[in-house]
Amino acid sequence: DSYAFTPRLWAYNSGSTFYMKDLVISQSDDLAFPAQNSISTPSVSASQNSIGVPSVGASSSCTMEDGWFKTVGDASCMLGNADGSPLVVDYTKKKYTKYSFTIKLGTSDGNNAHNGDISPHGGFKPCNKDGTSTSRGSSPELWFIDRDSDWGWGLYNGGFGHTASYQSKKSSPSDPHGMK
Repeated sequence: DSYAFTPRLWAYNSGSTFYMKDLVISQSDDLAFPAQNSISTPSVSASQNSIGVPSVGASSSCTMEDGWFKTVGDASCMLGNADGSPLVVDYTKKKYTKYSFTIKLGTSDGNNAHNGDISPHGGFKPCNKDGTSTSRGSSPELWFIDRDSDWGWGLYNGGFGHTASYQSKKSSPSDPHGMK
């Protein structure tokens, strides 16, 4: 099994920690669905996922901590279900897939995301091109980096190239400074 439909969370180096919880995956054939936040529509299927560490595609850097899925330092972890099976999202089931989740980022230097030292650096990979590997790999990702030249959230890998699209979000709700 290639685990192509198993999302991942990754952290770049020993100074980075990424956490995720409250994962909701919604799917629909309706183009307007991503703009709406209604899961009561009959054409939308949504599920709140209790994430856990899977029995494959995870290392000792992938753990659960107080309800948070945690990835620490230079690791990529497949997301799993609470029972230890890999979390599988069938992208062929519907035309559109929407993820929502809570994420927080930590660093080994007191959670400073404004000092340009790269950490925190990591992200979420909705598609998995890397099988059960526990390294960063080449799957497309929504990432964050604390680097002077491209600070913020962006897209990377998977044909996106390097796109630092949200560089002006310091001190906004999406700024992870202080591990918010």
